[in-house]
Amino acid sequence: MLRRLNLLAFLLVNRPELRPLAVGEIIDAAIKVVSSNARVLFTIAAMIFAPLGILQLMAYTAFGAGDIASLVNTLAVDSTITDEQFDLFVDSAVQLLILGLALAVLAGVGTVLAQGATVKAVADVYQGSVPEWQESIRFGFRRFFAILGAVLMVFIGSTFGLIFCLVPGVWLYISWSVTVPALVVEHLGAFEAIQRSYRLVRQRFWPVLGVVLLSVLLYGTVSYLFSLAGSLFTFLGDETSVGIPVAASVISSTLSSIVVQPFIAAVLIVLYFDLRVRAEGYDLRVMATELGDGTPPPPPTSSPDDPFGLGSPGT
Repeated sequence: MLRRLNLLAFLLVNRPELRPLAVGEIIDAAIKVVSSNARVLFTIAAMIFAPLGILQLMAYTAFGAGDIASLVNTLAVDSTITDEQFDLFVDSAVQLLILGLALAVLAGVGTVLAQGATVKAVADVYQGSVPEWQESIRFGFRRFFAILGAVLMVFIGSTFGLIFCLVPGVWLYISWSVTVPALVVEHLGAFEAIQRSYRLVRQRFWPVLGVVLLSVLLYGTVSYLFSLAGSLFTFLGDETSVGIPVAASVISSTLSSIVVQPFIAAVLIVLYFDLRVRAEGYDLRVMATELGDGTPPPPPTSSPDDPFGLGSPGT
């Protein structure tokens, strides 16, 4: 009995109200979710992005990124650079490019893992569980390839749409915007999660577009502030230490990822459950479960006019 009361108290404090939300309310709810669960969410992000940042910094230091930056400055101001210096610069630049591509792939892997783990943690809040960073990261590893497949399909499909025409690319990206939450919460495969996202978003395209645009704006603002802080640190640092700009860039990028990733996960989860509240009456189902015997009622049955059993959107 005491455990159930503690759980209900946790839900009242941490989980946003399950009701249809306006665009601004979704962003506000996401911020509140992050602030209420900051320790767990930031720990998840730090446990993934901090080692990647350290590895990136060590790799750039080992390959002499600072020396290459010094050669670039020499090329820009001194036309008397020797052939040996130029050849060294070209060889080093090629190596650095290969290293950068390898680290970019590694960063992408870390981002996919962090997205799965943070989405799982925020979803736990909505579903009445206390999130734990260890379990969330383990979940990210267990579902890594499914999440990676979904992210790649969304990226490739949206990119092709943007290349051939801007509007189809934007439409596809928005239609597939809650793919990862659907995959995590409903334990779907990559392709099924994309289909699920499309079905949920199709009746709420414009509000979802507004949420995505607002979140991108906030994401860009935070990333810019961290980048600006890194540039300021470089400006105030020792001009003779050519490695400072590289270190400042890596550190600011890592901190930005740690701060921003939980917010992205929270926005996606709040948006996902808002769509389910509107399409499926998810709020009523949850209340019935929590106030009843703990057994959730069955989802809406399908009919010839509603083959997916989603009910009437907006009800």
